[in-house]
Amino acid sequence: MKISFSLIKTLLIEDINKRYKSSILGLAWSFITPLLQLALFTFVFGVILKTKWSVDAENHSIFDFSIILFAGLVIFQYFAEILSKSCGLLFEHEYLVKKVVFPLEILPVVVVISACFHLLIAIFGIILIQLIDGRDISFNVIYVPFVLLSVIPISLGIVYLLSALGIFIRDLSHFINLIIPGLLFLSPIFYSITILPEWLKPFMFFNPVVFPVEELRNILLFSKSPNYYLAIVNIIYGMVIFVFGYFFFTKTKKGFADVI
Repeated sequence: MKISFSLIKTLLIEDINKRYKSSILGLAWSFITPLLQLALFTFVFGVILKTKWSVDAENHSIFDFSIILFAGLVIFQYFAEILSKSCGLLFEHEYLVKKVVFPLEILPVVVVISACFHLLIAIFGIILIQLIDGRDISFNVIYVPFVLLSVIPISLGIVYLLSALGIFIRDLSHFINLIIPGLLFLSPIFYSITILPEWLKPFMFFNPVVFPVEELRNILLFSKSPNYYLAIVNIIYGMVIFVFGYFFFTKTKKGFADVI
């Protein structure tokens, strides 16, 4: 695949602008939205329910549970975005699919980069709230890009696979919309993975949401270094999905224009 960075940049700007089209605040919503969500979680879980992430937590502030929850949700929302966009991606760009010379392979790349852009803004919001709450930011924050890069291969693989399948299976988007809420509760978003039975924990990491959720929390909130072993396993797992998804996409793309 020949990568056209200028074309990717153009489509990425178009995708971001489309999201905030006719909006008064425009791109500012990318920053405002996660902060408002975090404020809501803080009020509900910190002020009203007074929920703790750990029963033995001491000297906890009202931000504790909500910020841990939010750190998990931003990763889930990243995957929810790429899943929801994937199935209809080629239909949305029908005018490009029917162009013989257009490199369709870059469309999934644009989807993943766009989702990463909004994820980074949300992560910046988490860091900002920690500073407002008077917390020290660990030097381990430099590992955040490492965590994000580790999920890109599997993200691309998912988009390549689902976008190609979505052309031939029109009901796939409805099925994915049912899967997304289930994925939320099958991931350690509202609970810690430590409460699960030991035999179940290894299987949890087949869920692409689990590794980045656990690592982002460990790095940003618990001042821990990344688990390099799990990172390598996750990258290898992601590369397998990427190769399969990309292979399927390239082998079926000749029929996209005919089906559409």
